[in-house]
Amino acid sequence: MKRSLSFITFLILTAVVAAFAATPFCHIRHYDEYDGLSQRQVKQIAKDSDGVLWFATWNGLNRFDGYKFEHIRPQIDDEARSYSERFRDIKPASTGGLWCRIDDKILYFNLSTHRFTDIHSQLEKKLATAFDVSQIQTATDGRTVLKCADGRYILLSDSNPVESAAFTDERPKLKYHSPGTRKLGNVGGYRNEDLLYSRADSTGTAWLITRDGTVLSAPSAAGPYSTIARIDAPDGSLTCCTIDLRGNIWLRSNDGAFCLTLGQLPYTYLAHPEPSIVRGCVRDPKGRIWISYSDSKAVAVYSDLSAAPRYLGSDGHLHDSFVSFGSPIYSMSADPQGNMWFGSKPDGLFRLTPQSADAYSVTNFRHDPAKPGLTPAANDIYDIIFDRQGRMWLATMRKGIDCVLNPTSVAPEFIHLGQFADYPQNAVRVRRLAIIGDSLITAATTGGFLTVGLPAEKRFDRTSFRLHVSRPGDDSSLGNIAVMNILPDAKGRLFIATESDGVNMLPPEISADSDSARFVHFDTRTGMPVDVALSLAPTGSADDILVVSNKMIYTLDPLSGRTVTYPASFWHRHMHFSEAAPLRLGDNRWLLGLEDGAISVNLDRADTALRPVPPVIFTSVALQNRPDSLISARTDSIILSPDERNITINFAALDYGSTEDLQYQFSMDDSDWNNLGTNRSVTFLDMDPGEYRLHVRSSDSSGNWLDNTRTLTLIVTPTFWETPAAYVLYILAILLIIVSVTWTIVYIRRMKRKQKELLAAYLRLVDSHTESAELSTPPDSAPQQQQQPSTATLSPADEAFMGRVMDFINQNLGNPDAGIDDMAAATATSRSSLNRKMKSLLGVTPADFLKESRISRAATLLSETDRPIKEIALDCGFSDLNYFGKCFKAARKTSPTAYRREHRTE
Repeated sequence: MKRSLSFITFLILTAVVAAFAATPFCHIRHYDEYDGLSQRQVKQIAKDSDGVLWFATWNGLNRFDGYKFEHIRPQIDDEARSYSERFRDIKPASTGGLWCRIDDKILYFNLSTHRFTDIHSQLEKKLATAFDVSQIQTATDGRTVLKCADGRYILLSDSNPVESAAFTDERPKLKYHSPGTRKLGNVGGYRNEDLLYSRADSTGTAWLITRDGTVLSAPSAAGPYSTIARIDAPDGSLTCCTIDLRGNIWLRSNDGAFCLTLGQLPYTYLAHPEPSIVRGCVRDPKGRIWISYSDSKAVAVYSDLSAAPRYLGSDGHLHDSFVSFGSPIYSMSADPQGNMWFGSKPDGLFRLTPQSADAYSVTNFRHDPAKPGLTPAANDIYDIIFDRQGRMWLATMRKGIDCVLNPTSVAPEFIHLGQFADYPQNAVRVRRLAIIGDSLITAATTGGFLTVGLPAEKRFDRTSFRLHVSRPGDDSSLGNIAVMNILPDAKGRLFIATESDGVNMLPPEISADSDSARFVHFDTRTGMPVDVALSLAPTGSADDILVVSNKMIYTLDPLSGRTVTYPASFWHRHMHFSEAAPLRLGDNRWLLGLEDGAISVNLDRADTALRPVPPVIFTSVALQNRPDSLISARTDSIILSPDERNITINFAALDYGSTEDLQYQFSMDDSDWNNLGTNRSVTFLDMDPGEYRLHVRSSDSSGNWLDNTRTLTLIVTPTFWETPAAYVLYILAILLIIVSVTWTIVYIRRMKRKQKELLAAYLRLVDSHTESAELSTPPDSAPQQQQQPSTATLSPADEAFMGRVMDFINQNLGNPDAGIDDMAAATATSRSSLNRKMKSLLGVTPADFLKESRISRAATLLSETDRPIKEIALDCGFSDLNYFGKCFKAARKTSPTAYRREHRTE
C-alpha cells in the first residue's frame, strides 16, 4: 500500500474567522520498492503517447498504470541482455517507443513488443568509432540528439536512426521537447533556475515547487505566497520530470518518485478553538445558523458563515469570543414563537426565550421524580420536533418519547409515552423523530423503526404503537433494527437511515403503521457505496436525497438507484462525519457536521471534474491460467490459438490520482453493461470459436460513468474439427449414416418379405403334397413328381437343400417322433448348419418350420374335411390332443374347433 502524505494548509485570517476564500491543497504520494518499484533510485520518469508512465531505475525499466508497477526485464534473446539494468535516462521517441540510456549506451525500447534494440552497437558500426552517450535530447520534428562524453553530438532520425546518424561538433539548433513545468520565470522571490515547477492553474492560482521540495501557492503570480507542503526527499535529488494526463506532477529522487496533486479544496472548515463533534446544525427564524459542539460544550451562532461566529454563554448572552454554554447540546430546534430549544445529554431540556437581539433567558427542565408530568422522563434528549397543534415531542435515549403539551407556558406539561403498556420496551432508546401528516409520528430507535399514532389532545390512552424490526428470511422487512434517521419527502415516500443496511424506503402507497409494510433496500447489494447511513436530507431536486455516511456522503436517486459519491478523493483527506443532519445552505452548498468540527462545502465544485477524462487501456492478459503477459496500451485485438479458450484481461483507467474510487463496467459485443466494482479484470472461460468485441469503461471518483470506452477484439481460432470443412464432413457423415441405415432397413424388410413368401410357398407345397397323397391312385401307377414353388431367387444348391427338407417333411409330417436331428441327417447337414440355413432362407428355425407345416396342414384338414380333430392331430404329428390345441391356438389365435366353424367349406 503506497505511503500517502497529505498536507493541507488552511488560510485562516484569525483564530476564530472562517475563511471562505478558495483553500489550496497539495496531496503528495510517495512510491518506492514497497509500492512495487524495482528500485528506489529513480533516474527519470517519462509519459508515452498513450499517457502511460515509465520509470527508469537502477534496476531496470518500470511501467505504471496508476495501480501497479510492472518491471520490464530483457527477454532471454533480447539484445539488451549484454548490458546492465542501470537505466540512467529515458525519453519518448516520435515513433512511439522509448530511447533508453543504460550506463553510457543507447537502446531503443519498442512499446508494442516490449523488446529492446541495441542501437548503440549498430551506430558504432555505422560511424566506425566507439562512443559513450551522456545525454538524450528529443526534438519536436522527430529527430533525436545524443550528447557524447567527448563533447560531440550525434543527430539521428527516430524513423531511421542508424542510416541517418551523423556526428556534429555543435549542438544542433532544433526545437527540443521540454517538460513544460516552469512557466512563470523569476517569481515569488525565487530565480527560475531555483524552481522545479512554476505554473498558474485555470483559476489563476500560482504554484511553485523549489529545488529543496517546498510547495508554495498564491492567489496570483504576484503573490503573496504561502507554504503549502514540503516534499521529504534527500537534498538536491529532486527533479521535475513530467505532468500526467490528469495534471498530476511527477518528480524523481534518489528516494523514489513523488506524485503531487494540486488544487482548490471544495470545502471550508468553520473555525473552532478545538476539535469537537458537531451534534446539530439548525437555522432560526432570523436566518442565523446555530451549530452545537458537544465535546467543547459550545454553541456557535453565525449571522453569516463568512463572518466570525458568536458563542452562546450559560447566561443566555451571545459573546464575540469563545465561551462554553456549559452543557453538551445534542439537538436544537426553534418553535413558531421564536424560542430556541436545546436537548442536552445529560442536562435535560433548555428553553431559550428571546430578551433582545443578543440575549435569551434560559430555562432548564431536568428530570425530577418528585415532579411527574412537569419534567422530562430523561435528561438525555436527542431530538426535538413540533407538530401542527403546537405540541413538542422529545426523543430520549433511555425513556422513549415525551410529548410537551404547552411548551411555552411557565410550567409545561410532559406526557411520557413510555409509561403506557403498549409502548415497545425495545424502543426506549430514541435517536430521531419525524412527523408524517397530522396523524403519525415516526421514531428512529436502536431497536427498530417505531410508529406512533398521533392522539387527539390529551387522549394519550388511545395512542397506538407499532415497531418494525428485521425479520430473518423476509427481504421486505426492515434491513437493520439500528435506525439512525428518518426523512419523509414531498412525494409521500419515507426514507430510513440504518446503521448497517444503508437506506430503507417505504413507497407512498404503503402506510408506515401497517403490519404489511414492505421496505425497499438501498445497500451495497444494490449498488450503494456503503452500508452505513447516519443522516438524510432532501437535496431540493425532484427525487434525490443526500445520505451522510461515516466516511463519505452521496446522493441517491431512489427511482433509478443511481448514486453520486463524494469519497476521500473529493475531500483530499479522510473525513469522519457525525450524526448531525446536514443543513442545506442553497443551491448545492451544505453545512456538514464532522467528528472534529463543521465544514461548508459546494458539492458542485469537484476539482477533478475540471481535469481531462482518463483513458482506459488494456494492460495484460493471461491465457489458459498462465502468468500475465504485458500488452501494449495500443493493443486492439488478441488472437487465441486453437488450444487457447480461457483468457483473463486486465485493464486500468490512467487516473493516477484517485484510482481507489474508480469503478469499472464491461460488455461483450452489444450486450448490457456489467458492473465490476473496483475490480480491473474480466475472465472468459471455454470460449467458442469466433470474433468478440470487449468494451470496458470507467467511472470518475464520484461514480459517474465516463465517455472513455475502450474496445478489444478477441479472435478465437477454431480447431480443424470446428472449421466449416469439418462441419461439411460432419454433414456428409450423417447423411452416409442415414443412407446406410435406410438401405439396411429396406434390405432387411425385403429379405424378410422374401423369406415369408418362400415360407408360405413351401407350406402350400406341404399342403398340396398331402392332398395328392390322399387321392386314390392305382398301385401300378408311377409316382408323380413333386412340384416345387417358384424359386428363382434360390441358388441350385439352396434349391436342392430345400428339396431334401421338403422330402423329409412330407415323409415325416405325421410322425410325432421325427426331430431336428433326423431332419439334419436327411439333408446331409449338421444340426447347427441346418439351423443357420433355414433361418437364412425362410427366417424360421427347422423346429418352427416343422411345427408350422403340421399346423398349416391341420388347418387345411379342419377347413376341408369332416375328420375328427383327434384324428387330424395324429395325422399331423401331434400325439397329444391338448398340446395340439395349444399349438394351434398360438399359431392361429383361435382353437381348432372355432377355426373349423369359421373356415368350414361346403
